[in-house]
Amino acid sequence: MNDSSKKWMGPVSFIPLIAIATWVMYILYATNHLIVNEEYQQHEKVVTLIAKNYGGSLVLFMAAFLIGLAVLVSFIVHLKKVRTMNGSTKLGWLIFMAVFGPLAFPVYYFVEVRHEPDDVPMYGSMEEGIG
Repeated sequence: MNDSSKKWMGPVSFIPLIAIATWVMYILYATNHLIVNEEYQQHEKVVTLIAKNYGGSLVLFMAAFLIGLAVLVSFIVHLKKVRTMNGSTKLGWLIFMAVFGPLAFPVYYFVEVRHEPDDVPMYGSMEEGIG
């Protein structure tokens, strides 16, 4: 894999983390009024506040989910194309990325992709690696 192909994977691995952080900051900003005024025990106000901010929260969460899914698929395609990695290591990385999602993408990039030599053998397509 050449250096230009690896360059995009570094910044892209952090995008799901940024998306999740944006969603969490939105939730914290929306509920800040309850916490500052110590109204979080008044359940009617909590339900009203959540209902008022449900649309924005849902849009941000869905965007974070879809971004994370796209990065997961692209990293799985890269993982599948690497010829030199054995099957159990690939399975371990796949499970790690599926379970820990946005936290696992930067780890995979820095451990596997960043130090990968330019001449690492890669399958040309996903079908070549099946078998």
